[in-house]
Amino acid sequence: MVYSAAVLDRVVIIDTETGGLEPDEHSLLTLALVTGRDTDRLDLTIAEPNIVVTPKSLEINRLDPAQIAATGLPPAAACDAIEAFLERNRPGQDWILCGHNVTFDVNFLKRLYRLAARPFPKRLGHRTIDTHTLLWALGATGRLPPLKGSDDAFRHFGLEPPTELRHTALGDAVATQALLLRLLESM
Repeated sequence: MVYSAAVLDRVVIIDTETGGLEPDEHSLLTLALVTGRDTDRLDLTIAEPNIVVTPKSLEINRLDPAQIAATGLPPAAACDAIEAFLERNRPGQDWILCGHNVTFDVNFLKRLYRLAARPFPKRLGHRTIDTHTLLWALGATGRLPPLKGSDDAFRHFGLEPPTELRHTALGDAVATQALLLRLLESM
């Protein structure tokens, strides 16, 4: 099936790197947004007032909490940057958030807005696209072999991001944008 590239105009890919798995407990460290057609990218480092991390998360994302605290944006400034990105790319329009296990990233984005004492932007709505779910569905219907996660999916489609960009918010958001295109082509 061939898709129209225009369907990507409403999509923004999100990826986060965090201090752990629990958005009520652990900090959001970095966040990236990539437009559906990859015409614009936003890469933010966020300095929460109290940075909470686990050793396992730092092993995966290779981030330094001291550097995050020194160079990151406070939550309100990060929200301003996100809203400016959304407005610049789709003035006054709604978006559909897309990611790999997107609920995880959305929950940390909501944490950011809570820390900034702001309501979650209505223009981000409640609709999402999850590349993990798309992989599962295509595997369940036999259109793809069973793929366990993003690493398997990137390898299958020849999208392996460079090692230094893997498990960075921007590197994974760019790879997820490319994965979304390959999944649409597989439907």
